Amino acid sequence: MGSNIKDIKKDINKLASKVVKSDCRAKNKAVAKIKTESRRIIQSKYNIKAKDVSKTIKIKRASYSNPESSMTFKSHATPIIAPMLKTTKIMSGSRKKRGAYREQKIKVHIKKGSLKNLSGGRYKPFLMRVGGSKLIVARRVSEKRYSTSQVRTVPVAKMADNKDVSKHILKIGSETYDKEFKRLMELSNV
Repeated sequence: MGSNIKDIKKDINKLASKVVKSDCRAKNKAVAKIKTESRRIIQSKYNIKAKDVSKTIKIKRASYSNPESSMTFKSHATPIIAPMLKTTKIMSGSRKKRGAYREQKIKVHIKKGSLKNLSGGRYKPFLMRVGGSKLIVARRVSEKRYSTSQVRTVPVAKMADNKDVSKHILKIGSETYDKEFKRLMELSNV
C-alpha cells in the first residue's frame, strides 16, 4: 500500500509540472497569436501601417515562475501619412482678382470607407513638406511665426478598444489557448 501511495504522489508531481509547463506555453502562444491578429484586424478597419501598430504593442510573456502573460498598447497617436490624405483646393475670393489664393480643404481616410474633414478649428491644418520629400499635415499652435505641430490620428490603443476589434481579439486568444493547452497535455514529454 505504501509503495502505491509513493507512485501516486510521483504521478501527481509529474502531472502538476506538466500542467504548469503546458499552461505557460499555451499562454505565450495565445499572446503571440493575439498580437498578430490584433495587427491584422486593426489594419483591416483603419488606414495605418503594420509597423506603426506593431510598435505600440508590448507583450509580457509567461514563465514557469510567473505564469501571467499580458499584452498592452502604448497609447500614442500616429502621424497622418500621405496615403490617408485626400485634399481638395477651393477658390476663395473673387475670380477677377489676380493671384486669388486657394484654400486647402484636407480630408483624411483614418477609418477605411469614411472621410474625416480636418478643416475645422481656430487654426486650419495645412500640408507641409519636411526633409524635401515627406508630406505631413501640420497645424498652427499659436499665433507665433514658427509654432506648428503635426496633426495626428487616433491612438492605436483606441483603435483596439473598438467593440468589434476587442471582441475578435479575445475570441481568437481563448480559442488558441484552449487548442494549444489540449495539444500540449496530450504530448508525453512536455
